[in-house]
Amino acid sequence: RVARIMKKFRAAVFPALFVCLALSGCSRDSSVAPSTETEAGTVEQQAESIENFHLKQMRGGKVAWELVAGRARFITADEVALDDPVLSIPHTEGGSGSGDERDDKKSALSIPHTKGGLSVIRASRGRVIMSTSEIHTYGPTNLRSPDKTVRATDITYNPSEDKISTDKSVVIVTQNSQITGDSMVSDSRLETITLTNQRVKWTK
Repeated sequence: RVARIMKKFRAAVFPALFVCLALSGCSRDSSVAPSTETEAGTVEQQAESIENFHLKQMRGGKVAWELVAGRARFITADEVALDDPVLSIPHTEGGSGSGDERDDKKSALSIPHTKGGLSVIRASRGRVIMSTSEIHTYGPTNLRSPDKTVRATDITYNPSEDKISTDKSVVIVTQNSQITGDSMVSDSRLETITLTNQRVKWTK
């Protein structure tokens, strides 16, 4: 019976998953752990996990972003939990920026950045939504570009809008300053950053 259920699940879910990957321009390098059907009729992933999870999105023949994780587990056919995720985003000119409306408590920074290079986001836990390619981290998160570092918590990367955001406090460290805020929205290059309750400490 279990073998028949697993066979039906693979036939129903796997084609939909690969269609999702094709439509979003993503490719995945990993093997999917087997699943079982519960008494309630929902599909749950077994304890087995995916080692060396690898997902990337191409745009215009170039890598738009690349995600790797030491271990991953499908929570549903559309949601993947990640251990030790590392997200790399190549810098491209003409990014969309944060696009947020400004108010009295928000300040938009324009921090010069080094052309080329990568933004790299690291955390101990994360999650990716396969249908939208939205990536979340949980707990302390380190964001690094060639000329600045951001220490944050629980960030979200939205590739369709080129946005990195968090509603938790952040610390931005540059060569001559330390900038803190109660929340942040930024482009992926960490060039245009909108902070709530911005505070600046000059270190040089």
